[in-house]
Amino acid sequence: MKNFIGHDGFIWWIGRVVDLNDPLSLGRCRVRIFGYHGEEKDIPDDDLPWAVAIHPINTPNFYGTPRIGYFVFGFFLDAISAQEPAMLGYFPGAPSEGEVNFTNISSKEDVLLEINGAKIAISNTGVVRIESSNNIIISSNSDVIISGSNVSITSTSNTYVSSSANTMILGETVTSTSNTYVSSSANTTILGETVNINSTISTTIQNLDVDGLIISPSANT
Repeated sequence: MKNFIGHDGFIWWIGRVVDLNDPLSLGRCRVRIFGYHGEEKDIPDDDLPWAVAIHPINTPNFYGTPRIGYFVFGFFLDAISAQEPAMLGYFPGAPSEGEVNFTNISSKEDVLLEINGAKIAISNTGVVRIESSNNIIISSNSDVIISGSNVSITSTSNTYVSSSANTMILGETVTSTSNTYVSSSANTTILGETVNINSTISTTIQNLDVDGLIISPSANT
């Protein structure tokens, strides 16, 4: 029973996180463990084993990761073989002077959640980034409010705004640098003290009802 897991001793370690790019997106890190892995010239970062993170059972679907340069504490699942590291936590505060740590890595972001090809990250400047290799859906049984001094919605293809009831786009100026379509299966209302429709090429108006005046089927200007 000497080499049976749980009967072969608890071998703990302290190390520094050097890589977060887990190909399985499980929150694993490559950790350079003091006394085992030496410097990068001895063992390159890419050759270090992946260290799994031990999570509480009440949050089984959240894979949080420390930052590059964090000092972490853990143990070896395979004891003296030292090939299966597991992280239990990290040490607050900065490492000793001269060490690479999270305080001097300005471009590294703290990934709060990474699972199934999607991640939520907060940069060191407070920017929140949501990324996914698939669709991102924001849904609520009540109101959804997006607020900011400037709100930008950018798409490399089409952008759709749809509603089963009224859809309103409000602003002092609404501008498009490409094609703009306003479509409705019911009534479409454009309101303003002055409404200007300008085009440098052509403007097509179909079935327009203005104070009882109907232009049909189309008029080009």
